[in-house]
Amino acid sequence: MKLPFSLFLALRYLKPKRTFLSIISLISVLGVMLGVTVLILVISVMTGFDRELRQKVIDFDAHILVSTEDVLHDWRTLKAKIDKTPGVVATAPYVQGPVIVEFQNRRLAPLIRGIDPAEEEKVIPLRKFIK
Repeated sequence: MKLPFSLFLALRYLKPKRTFLSIISLISVLGVMLGVTVLILVISVMTGFDRELRQKVIDFDAHILVSTEDVLHDWRTLKAKIDKTPGVVATAPYVQGPVIVEFQNRRLAPLIRGIDPAEEEKVIPLRKFIK
C-alpha cells in the first residue's frame, strides 16, 4: 500500500529507532493536539459570548430613538408617520425626565422613563428583562 508523502514522512519521524526520541515525539504531538483543542474551544466560547452580548445590547433599547429638546405635544401624528415608513417594524412612545430619589440616606438624581408596556413589548423584549 502506497502512502501519501506527507503521511509517510510523519510516520517515519514518529517511529524512530531509539525509544527516547519516540517518547519526545509523542509528547510533542500530544502537546500540539491539546493546544489546538484548547484554541478551538476558546474561540468557540468567545464567539458565542460575543453573539450573546451583542444580542443583549440590541434587545436592551430600540434601534432608533427620536427625541426633541422641548415637550413633543403632537407625538401621535409623528408616531403615525414613522409607522408608515418602509422597514419600520414597530414604534413605542415614552416620556423621560429626571427625578430625585432617596435611598439609604443618600439622594440620587436618576432619569426615569415612563412607557406603555403593550407598545414597548413590540419594540424590545421587555418581559425578558423583568424577573
